[in-house]
Amino acid sequence: KPFIENTVRSLGFACIGKAKVPILGELNAQIVRTALVGPTEQGGYSVDLQAPPRPPVLCAGCPHRGFFFSLQKNKKQIVAMGDIGCYSLGVGEPFGGFDISTCMGAGISGTIGLAKALEMQGDPRKVLGMVGDSTFFHSGLTSLIDVIHADANVIACVLDNSITAMTGHQVNAGSSKDVQGNEVSAIDLVAIIRALGVPDERLRVVDPLDLKAVQEAFNAAIAVKGPFVIVTKRPCALIKEVARANAGKHCQVDPGKCVGCKACTLIACPAMAFKDNKALVADPASCTACGLCMQMCKFDAISRVGE
Repeated sequence: KPFIENTVRSLGFACIGKAKVPILGELNAQIVRTALVGPTEQGGYSVDLQAPPRPPVLCAGCPHRGFFFSLQKNKKQIVAMGDIGCYSLGVGEPFGGFDISTCMGAGISGTIGLAKALEMQGDPRKVLGMVGDSTFFHSGLTSLIDVIHADANVIACVLDNSITAMTGHQVNAGSSKDVQGNEVSAIDLVAIIRALGVPDERLRVVDPLDLKAVQEAFNAAIAVKGPFVIVTKRPCALIKEVARANAGKHCQVDPGKCVGCKACTLIACPAMAFKDNKALVADPASCTACGLCMQMCKFDAISRVGE
């Protein structure tokens, strides 16, 4: 809607806006230039090189990958709601990480009504909702309060990667530094969750790259009726300090031990590849030696390098 345009006109000034600037879509330099000076004959630029395809996927070493791999193994017992964040990439194949995503904060708040609807139609599945640490501080906290107050049959997951990763690594209330780099008091989101009255037997704090621990958390959450909270804690692999700590570390595959079962490819890590019936770490520069592929391999064919 042309709110500013209409307001300026109401003040008695001639104004034009939406007649020249599209209502939908993003602005770019060409659209703005055309709106200001009219159409031009200047064409675009072309290059001979073709950029390689890069589908939107979770980064190599992303802590969310372990969470979504474990989640997909429990999908028959869960209806999952997503939220707005880089973990939204978990919706893609092979994880199919959630069934619904509407708006920021609804990853938890929306679970209350859905849980009641499933109960009314006799559906035994439990609703799982997820938010990131930034979204938790933004609007997930109040949503979790509602889940607890309603005694909703919900698994509320907070995927804490210590940063607002999707929009450019901005700090949040859980960060120990502010936007200017000054030391500040980080808010402990686990302490907040406990303060809301969540008992330890209904709370799990796990490393999402520990597949056994994540699965045990899911088992405990599914087994009980009512609210259950899972917090995954591991920093984003692209945080500068984390990237420095991981410099020079990567995994490698022993082709003599690899039997070509492709189990390591089930985690959909972009650093992994499969060639000549053997797995390989095709991009060691992006590999962080997170160890997920090692946990997938039953033949001890994958090891860490650089530790």
